[in-house]
Amino acid sequence: MGMIEQLILAKERLAKQKSEIIEHVMHQLRAYKSDTLQRYGNNTSLFEEYFNKKSSDEINEELRDLTSRFKNDESSSPIMNDEFVGDWLLVSQSMIDGFAAVTRDEQWIHLDVERARRELPYKSTVAHGFLILSLIPVLTTNRKLMDVTNQLPKTIVNCGLSEVQFLAPLKSNTRVRARVKRRSTEPQRNGSKVTEEITIETNAFKTVCKAVVIYRMIF
Repeated sequence: MGMIEQLILAKERLAKQKSEIIEHVMHQLRAYKSDTLQRYGNNTSLFEEYFNKKSSDEINEELRDLTSRFKNDESSSPIMNDEFVGDWLLVSQSMIDGFAAVTRDEQWIHLDVERARRELPYKSTVAHGFLILSLIPVLTTNRKLMDVTNQLPKTIVNCGLSEVQFLAPLKSNTRVRARVKRRSTEPQRNGSKVTEEITIETNAFKTVCKAVVIYRMIF
């Protein structure tokens, strides 16, 4: 990879990190406001009165606490030294319906919107676990695996998964994205074997799936 391409990639990563920081701070501020409203009621005047009674030192202390929570919250931080954070993808009801038709997994929790609204605690249908797993290729499509060896592979072969966990239900019509962390890279004849830990999260920064995926890159 030439110097120009490296500079372009670095610029793209910095721009993405900036966007991720802003998004996460807004998420934390909304959660902070929600927590305060729960403690003091959903009355706007009480919310304003709460802050009006605070001294500047107390407000600064709470801001420092919020900053500390942002830095230390490893479960939801969007810039945890991840090598790759993918784009958002909407998992719609039509996508779930299509997956059910192909796999013939037609449980009502995936397809019956009205019954799910009545009977499920999520008040929504949920995506199949294997549908979530099958989205890994599209959720990671923009990453540049050539960065491993500075070469562009001729092809990439999926060798399987060593671990899979479904950690939370994914409601229909929810956006998801993937985070990728490199675990290891092993040189092989005509290529490399790459092991990656992939986390799939919702736009509420809730992890729904974790998987360890093994690829073979052929050069």
